[in-house]
Amino acid sequence: MIIYINEHTSCHSSGYVFRKETTGKPHKPDYLTNKYKNLLKGIPEGEQTENLMKSSFHTTRHTHATELFGVGIQPKIIQERLGHSSIAVTMNIYSHLMPNMQQSAMMRFKLDYEAWTGDPVELAVAERN
Repeated sequence: MIIYINEHTSCHSSGYVFRKETTGKPHKPDYLTNKYKNLLKGIPEGEQTENLMKSSFHTTRHTHATELFGVGIQPKIIQERLGHSSIAVTMNIYSHLMPNMQQSAMMRFKLDYEAWTGDPVELAVAERN
């Protein structure tokens, strides 16, 4: 299998990412699901978890996006990687990750500001109206 990756996710005018090597045509819809399930079956029993065994190939897409958000990748980059039509689509799906990211951003600011100025900063949560 060839996975085509470039600036806009697909190198083929059809827009399919996963295509047959021999013909370039897209795989059947359940092809990746079946491959993924077979891959999971190969995991040693002691390393299998219930959640992992119930997961789908599509779950890996969400995991990938969540990890990207978690390490501070800009939402626009994530939107482009996922192929969403707009940043609004990405943010509607992944906005539940934002509270932790807000806290992380404020802590980074606090530490950077204190290191730069030498002045301590107290963080407070502002109530929204």
